[in-house]
Amino acid sequence: MAFSSNSITREIFIKAQVQKVREFLTFCIFLSHDPNPSPEFIQLLPKPVGAVNRKFLGVLGKRQVLPIQIELQSTQPDFNLCRVVEREVRKNVADQTITKIVRRGFSLREKTLRPTEVITSKTSVGEL
Repeated sequence: MAFSSNSITREIFIKAQVQKVREFLTFCIFLSHDPNPSPEFIQLLPKPVGAVNRKFLGVLGKRQVLPIQIELQSTQPDFNLCRVVEREVRKNVADQTITKIVRRGFSLREKTLRPTEVITSKTSVGEL
């Protein structure tokens, strides 16, 4: 199997991005054991968590793993793309309207890898 220099460069880039995410996760684990890490350790890590999230999504995107786009206030959830994890009483919206996205879902081409977890509305307290 022949590899082009582009595919090798892309693999190196992806591995570097994954390494940055791994370093951040190591930091989180370290903080759970020692809430006062050394300044040298902190200097090695990416500053904002948002940057890590963007990098992680970038790595996933390079692998064609994309976030599932679900619109809030859509009238009926698409159960192929999302899973209802909770229902809340909302009298001002229609039944089964998506009110919150709890956890982002991902897909690879046409396949759902992890459905988006959502909270939907219900009109009365006793209703499931």
